[in-house]
Amino acid sequence: MATLLGPYEIRGKLGAGAMAVVWRGWDPKLEREVAIKEPMRSPTMSAAMMEELSERFVGEGKAAARLSHPGIVTIFAAGVFDGRAAIVMELLRGQTLSSVIDGRALSPAATASIIDQLLDALDYAHTMGVVHRDIKPDNVFVTDDGRVKLTDFGIAHVKRLDGGSDGIIAGTPGYMAPEQIRAEAVDGRADLFGLGAIAYEMLVGRNPFGATDGADTHSIMYRTTNGPAVEFDPADGIPAEVGGIVLRALERDRDARWSSAGEMRAAFHAAAPALLWGGAAPVAGAVDAGDHPFSSSSVHTTLDALRGGVPKRSSVSWSLGAAAAVAGVLLGVLALLLGPNTGDIGLLVLIASGVGGIVWWMARKKAKPSQDAAREPDLFGMLVDNEAAGEETVQLRLRSPTGERLLRVALPCVIGRSSDAQLDVEDDLVSRRHAMLERRGDCIWVSDLGSRNGTFVDGAPVGTGAPFQPGSAVTVGSTEIRQAD
Repeated sequence: MATLLGPYEIRGKLGAGAMAVVWRGWDPKLEREVAIKEPMRSPTMSAAMMEELSERFVGEGKAAARLSHPGIVTIFAAGVFDGRAAIVMELLRGQTLSSVIDGRALSPAATASIIDQLLDALDYAHTMGVVHRDIKPDNVFVTDDGRVKLTDFGIAHVKRLDGGSDGIIAGTPGYMAPEQIRAEAVDGRADLFGLGAIAYEMLVGRNPFGATDGADTHSIMYRTTNGPAVEFDPADGIPAEVGGIVLRALERDRDARWSSAGEMRAAFHAAAPALLWGGAAPVAGAVDAGDHPFSSSSVHTTLDALRGGVPKRSSVSWSLGAAAAVAGVLLGVLALLLGPNTGDIGLLVLIASGVGGIVWWMARKKAKPSQDAAREPDLFGMLVDNEAAGEETVQLRLRSPTGERLLRVALPCVIGRSSDAQLDVEDDLVSRRHAMLERRGDCIWVSDLGSRNGTFVDGAPVGTGAPFQPGSAVTVGSTEIRQAD
């Protein structure tokens, strides 16, 4: 029997974050697939908290439903169905911009197209009186055909007809404008600040305020409001015309920024040749319509290349190891075919096999330096038995959409999705350096390291830090972490 949510049929889970889950659904009335988003329910939340969360979800849907633009996700319905708040929207196929970037600078063509599409969508939204207020790579979706969709208007600021405003002061450190951090009134220029941070990240592969480098939330917010002015490193090779546009969007004083998304877009169009061709005018006929900087096909080609590009970890070492292993096998077969007088070839086989083994071992160490602190458990979920002498360790139970596992880690422990995180959770929603567990006084403390999606304890954001008590659940991305018994 099909699972229903109101009139919609639930056909599986598309994904889950710290605060929401998205289902693949079916609309029987219009006979089409849809995506259904509903808030993540936590047993620790009170009824009042759940009611407030439901109201925010419905508000998000209504704010986005006011908008009809190819660069903004289409909302079909928003409300409470069978007692559950949900937003029904178009089903997108692709990946978030944060997954596309993932610590890498994008190609000039992809960067130009994404910036242009986002500015077009923001210009429209601002004209309709809606300010997003949480512009970040995780709220930008790049479809398989290269089109950009702006999502998650959960904290959108909507102008009222009486001239007042409604909304919740919120945002994501690293992309929040200074006025948001200071809890001041916001307008469309706050979104342009967030877009400037995204543009910077696409151009050089890192956030200008340290949000992708594992900085803590306080440091990120201080850099945004009081740190040195953002600049491009000359080694990044960003043309001055393009860099100037991005840096103007990142001005602390909103009056010094672009006055509107339309104004910024016009300036970017004029400077696009500098981004794409290094300042030189393109040769006539050299760029056809499919390679135009603002065409979706150019982004699609770039995304295909990224998907099949260089692996994230130790690609050279793995390639050498594989090559040495293959060479060893081939030489071994050759030695067998040539008969008994193959001493030299046998020696070469031993050398090649040894080199292959050494390179493979080094690649494993480089790709997973955390193995000494927290090795992967076996298929039965056995706890690791490699407690480091003189270090405090803690047993953790990790539960993710792919399964559950038990392990032991030494404190302090960096949680993330990278080669330098002691606890690598292999979760696409987790930043490379996401959160930290450490001993503070009588309890274990969890701190956010400037993650994009946030770190939560029992459904509440940790902010500058929170105690991690037995029985509590730390949520990073779609992974839940508890202290094991």
